[in-house]
Amino acid sequence: MEVFQELNEEKRLRIINAGYKVFGANRYAKASVSEIAKEAGIAKSMVFHYFGTKKDFYFFLMDHCYTLFIDAFAHLKVMEITDFFERIETYSQAEMSILRMYPNLFKYIMRFYYERDPEVFEGVMDVITKSLSLGMSMTLDGVDRSKFKSDVDLEQLAKMIRWMGEGISNQFMEFDEKALDVIEREMSSAMNVLKSSLYKEAYL
Repeated sequence: MEVFQELNEEKRLRIINAGYKVFGANRYAKASVSEIAKEAGIAKSMVFHYFGTKKDFYFFLMDHCYTLFIDAFAHLKVMEITDFFERIETYSQAEMSILRMYPNLFKYIMRFYYERDPEVFEGVMDVITKSLSLGMSMTLDGVDRSKFKSDVDLEQLAKMIRWMGEGISNQFMEFDEKALDVIEREMSSAMNVLKSSLYKEAYL
């Protein structure tokens, strides 16, 4: 993959977005390397030259996705934010910025999480276990729990917010600017409702 990293940024971005688009629209077995190559404007042989195998490219895309989010959260110092809902808002803004650059990323992630093809199943399960653990940690570690009413289960709340985000996002076939604006507004509105319901009055 060193050869791929030596390509100019525009070409790398084109190939990555082509991978996200094709894998996001198809089950792993149905995703065609030929279609990825056509979408990226390169020869099919170059996909194998850059990544080795279809499977290697599939997991490269998830590693790339993982790095995008980790770098964005680090840049915004998400873990230094102790207010739960402020952290979620910052977290969401980072995700929206990434989706604006990689509009097919969300559908790839959703396909990935539900992929059960034997060729990639073990690797998919490893990634899911790692990402869910990290996601929970980044959502809850270091937040000020004293702002919540005493009966709030923060772990369950974090899961509910993740499911809510997925549900809102799944309404859209394409993640263009209009769709992303709607997702941002819907999530912001939902977080305001939750904050009003779950925070102690002194922190509203």
